[in-house]
Amino acid sequence: MSLYRRDMDYDAIRISDCSKSFGGHHVLTQISLRIESGERVAIVGPSGSGKSTLLRLVAGLECADRNSGDIVVLGHPIQTRGRISKKVREVRRRIGVIFQQYNLVGRLSLLTNALLRSEEHTSELQSRVDISYA
Repeated sequence: MSLYRRDMDYDAIRISDCSKSFGGHHVLTQISLRIESGERVAIVGPSGSGKSTLLRLVAGLECADRNSGDIVVLGHPIQTRGRISKKVREVRRRIGVIFQQYNLVGRLSLLTNALLRSEEHTSELQSRVDISYA
């Protein structure tokens, strides 16, 4: 499965009628969204409105409710009817998620936090860019 498709006849993200519940609490109900390749989108809303849950669904870190819809990223299925694709790990290599809490180091810059997954990568970046730890 090539993730570097040359044709641009696919959306960057397409969500069709996805729902997510935790117990009896409906967090997302029949969400549909289409983001074209190259488009920039902000997801805004109050705390508890489902923003992080939506991002977790798109990244394939969370399953949508059974039979609720589909999520396609870069032309490849992430979930179909609430079931994670068997090839989701290959697609996840192109998806980055920075969680809003717990995983950030307060004394480090946003850039360093984003690149912290690999000390080697951070060291390489530091040699090319001035990163302060103020």
